[in-house]
Amino acid sequence: MRKFVFIAILSCLFCSFKSSNCVQCNIEQYTEKGIKKLSIEGGYTFLKSYPVSGQEGKKYSYIFSLGTNYMITLANHDSNSKGIYITLFDSNNKEVASSYKDGKFYPAIAFTCKSTGIYHLKFGFEHTSDYCAVGVLGMKR
Repeated sequence: MRKFVFIAILSCLFCSFKSSNCVQCNIEQYTEKGIKKLSIEGGYTFLKSYPVSGQEGKKYSYIFSLGTNYMITLANHDSNSKGIYITLFDSNNKEVASSYKDGKFYPAIAFTCKSTGIYHLKFGFEHTSDYCAVGVLGMKR
């Protein structure tokens, strides 16, 4: 029993050095929250989820198709997804959309793809100490 308590304390201390809290990132819960937002926002079909943890955020790529409507919802501990943002770039690294503008967080971005190609999704954190979130991608034609 003492060994278990010692290991638990060490784990929590290690966790506190990595982030500001010792709570594990609940990706599944946030993914479900993001998927629900897709259906509420107009019947988007779920395509993929993107876990984001760690202060540095995360980058992903995805191939988008011409004429398709896409939505990327964000989900974290906050009901309005404050603290997490996504910036979407086209294949030329030109910004297409962002969920963080003029100091305000938006819980999703929606856009119609104007050119088939590889797009880059950059997730980041701002004004938060909770570095755990999920981006959820959906589409409709």
